[in-house]
Amino acid sequence: MPKPTFTPGVAVAAGALELGDTIYARRNHITKQPTTPVEVVRLVPSVKTLGLVRIVVQSPYQRQSPWTIGTSGYVSVDKAFTRAVPVEA
Repeated sequence: MPKPTFTPGVAVAAGALELGDTIYARRNHITKQPTTPVEVVRLVPSVKTLGLVRIVVQSPYQRQSPWTIGTSGYVSVDKAFTRAVPVEA
């Protein structure tokens, strides 16, 4: 079975993400183009600070080792991510 391929789509705010959405979590530091599509597997709003959410993602290519976006574990609900749109073969 071939790996799915993705293309950049429209921007989406972290607060508008839903489980199962595929986004680009990283950008190439030279070209600034989105890289590394990931699937959202868990969303946890902060109980201490309003306006923050923990986004847990995993690779659509491997169903293991989910990781959290953001250095502190939480990102602002206003932070924009680029959607990863599946390319039909």
